[in-house]
Amino acid sequence: MYKLAINREQIWNGCILASIAHAVMTAHYPDFSFEQSWDGINYNVQDGAGIRGTITFHDRIIVAAFRKEQSDRLYNSDLTQTAIRSLHKAPPAVHAIAKSETFHCLLDEVDGQTIPLITALFYGVSDDFVSNDSLVDLFEHGAEIIQTQLLGCTDEAIKHWHDYYEMTQEQSDLVLSLFHRKLQNPKSVIRISQEEATSIGLVNAEGIDECRESLEELGIIYPM
Repeated sequence: MYKLAINREQIWNGCILASIAHAVMTAHYPDFSFEQSWDGINYNVQDGAGIRGTITFHDRIIVAAFRKEQSDRLYNSDLTQTAIRSLHKAPPAVHAIAKSETFHCLLDEVDGQTIPLITALFYGVSDDFVSNDSLVDLFEHGAEIIQTQLLGCTDEAIKHWHDYYEMTQEQSDLVLSLFHRKLQNPKSVIRISQEEATSIGLVNAEGIDECRESLEELGIIYPM
């Protein structure tokens, strides 16, 4: 098993920052709304090019699993077990969370059986993150999709999302404002003001609907 240089707070911050940036900018890119979403404690991410993953945030435990269609592990039962082996020595609570939460978006039918079809996996209890793969191998087999999220809310991550979505300064400022409000009151509903909504620059009904839906997954309410 490999110990991974992953920080719990940093990955949480990175996922929140990424999903707020995504939610705000779906106003302009509704066709890409599928790339990031939240389902309760599960952060789901995919790139439309064959990589998808789910990160489950459950109290002190984080479980992250990924599927990369181009990985040589996919559909090879021996190689697929490389990822599953990461759970062999995990505490029972990690097994339970992986089965009940993380694997749900990664199930597929193979030889008549519905199984989690994954190519990379890691988990952490408190700040002790481990995997059967090194970080390099995790990235090779799917975890590269969260490379920016692993940076947390650093200048590099902020610049990445600013450039990725071609944000205006007003949009970038709003994303950071919502991010800090979310961290200060993670379980409270956050309401966007009319002035903030205007700064998003909504352009059509589809964009409005996708933006509102993505924000609501984060407990952020866009004004009617």
